[in-house]
Amino acid sequence: MKTTMKLFAALTIMLGFTVTSFGQIVNNIAATANVLGALSVNKVTDLAFGNVALAGSKSVSIEGLASGPGSAGGTVTAGCFRVDKTTGTHVDVTFTTLPTPLIGSVTGSTLPITYDAATWNTSVSVGAGTEVSLVPNTPTQIDDSSPSVWVHLAGTVNPKTTGTGQTVVGTYTANVYLSAVYN
Repeated sequence: MKTTMKLFAALTIMLGFTVTSFGQIVNNIAATANVLGALSVNKVTDLAFGNVALAGSKSVSIEGLASGPGSAGGTVTAGCFRVDKTTGTHVDVTFTTLPTPLIGSVTGSTLPITYDAATWNTSVSVGAGTEVSLVPNTPTQIDDSSPSVWVHLAGTVNPKTTGTGQTVVGTYTANVYLSAVYN
């Protein structure tokens, strides 16, 4: 009887281990992360129209060239931002604010502005590139793995000579904002 009990106990123990080993399945997954470098948007040049004649509009092209009947000299530049990112990554850029009109130094005076074009490329040199949306808060995906891309902006100012918000002699400014996020 003792032998039977010992045999029964040994079988119970072996069966218990066997059931446990068949009832437990183990596997694993990796927890991973790819830490990206800082993302920054930096001003390179302002969208500068220089001197504008009160009697006509003045445009600045994406190449930084002035045209129009309001062209009256002064320093003219296309607007430009530099977006710095981790090499091999992609970003979305968005104009969060494209103000219209520009606000004058004389209370109540404004200068209507339209934004004619925006492009991005991998060179600080202004000129042709891939189109960027000029609809505020509408992102444009930049699928380039370079560590820096440049976003260029062109526009036209058209002085308002009559009515409310009439353009008067003075200085006019407003801030254009560009944001970037990794995608």
